[in-house]
Formats: sequence, C-alpha cells, structure tokens
Amino acid sequence: MKTIVGSILSITILLSCECISTDESVSPIIGTELPSTTTIGTTVSFKIYHIVFNGCGEYSRQKTTTDGRTIVVKFYGKYPNCKMCPDNIPTLETIYRFEVKELGDHYFKFYNDNFDGQEFILDTLRVQ
Repeated sequence: MKTIVGSILSITILLSCECISTDESVSPIIGTELPSTTTIGTTVSFKIYHIVFNGCGEYSRQKTTTDGRTIVVKFYGKYPNCKMCPDNIPTLETIYRFEVKELGDHYFKFYNDNFDGQEFILDTLRVQ
C-alpha cells in the first residue's frame, strides 16, 4: 500500500511541475519592413523578422540604444528548459515601434551577427 501511495504521489509531483526558468539568447534579426519615410511626431510600427534556435523559442525582449539619430536594435529569444522541442530554426515576426521626435535621417542598425562578417542590417528612415 505504501508503494502505491508513494508512486501516485511521485507521479502527481512530476505532472504538476512547470517550467520555472528559461534560457535566453540573442535572436538574430534577418529582415525588417521599416518604411523609407515618415513625418515627425508619429510612431512608426513595422515588422521585424528574427530567428530562434528551436521550435519552442519565443520572443523575449528587445534592447534599443540610441546615439543621436543612430538606433541599434537587438532582439532576444527565450527557450523553456523543460520541454522537448523540435530541432528547427523558425522565423518569428515581431512588431517594433519607434517614436519619431526629430527631423532628418535616422540610421537603424538591426543586430544580425550572421557569422559571415556582417554584424548588422543597416537601414534608413527619413523623417520629413
């Protein structure tokens, strides 16, 4: 009887276990739909395409740094560490928003690090 109760208790604990922590890494940006022009005082929303390194990977967060009118964008993906995940490299679409506060050209550097010498995808947004 103790063996059956112990086994049931063990199975219940295992089944109720959730993914408590996740691993996170850079999610390389492989493309964007940044418009070429906009007007001052608007918020530009556009798609960014980035990859994660298995079928369970999800968008986690972004890091944006600005130096004058140069904007560097880096995305991160998160990966549950208690699931069996497909061994593929899916492309995710995430909406990025940029509030335009200044006239002139804004230079975007989207972090790619494709291991082929190109660390960024470069693009320009002209604000009129």
